[in-house]
Amino acid sequence: MCVRRATCDVRRSLERRCTGRVSGPGSRRAATEAAPQCARLARVTLLVDLFNPAEGPYAYLNAIEDDAAGFESYRLRLWSAPPLVARGARFLPQLAHSDLFVFPEELADFASECRSLRDDADEIAITLWGTSDGAAELRRYLDRFISAAALAEQRAVGVCIS
Repeated sequence: MCVRRATCDVRRSLERRCTGRVSGPGSRRAATEAAPQCARLARVTLLVDLFNPAEGPYAYLNAIEDDAAGFESYRLRLWSAPPLVARGARFLPQLAHSDLFVFPEELADFASECRSLRDDADEIAITLWGTSDGAAELRRYLDRFISAAALAEQRAVGVCIS
């Protein structure tokens, strides 16, 4: 059974649309191999959620309703971009190489980093895209991360972005 209900539902839906079947574990790979035009759709979700560190980093709690964290390409194009690193970001740039797991003892620092980046969203957007048009979207994502950190703190669990 899939732990990430939202992700798996999307993958099953994409696979059904792209191949007409669902293959269970590895369905994203099957959809990608069977229908390359649908592979782009399968890569559009980075999700933020909570995890229980006592059960392991992938013990997702499916606790975040509005869990979008951007396109898969945002790992490099946004979350690990030079303007974030230059502002001292140390959590989000980890997404360039792996999923991000913020453990309970790191939540305050993570939330502080997100608040600082949110305050600079206009400047970050201008540096990245030459316009501040993307600043509102950036702020929405960062607000989700801040909310997730607050919820994780209440529950004594961690935040993951994967």
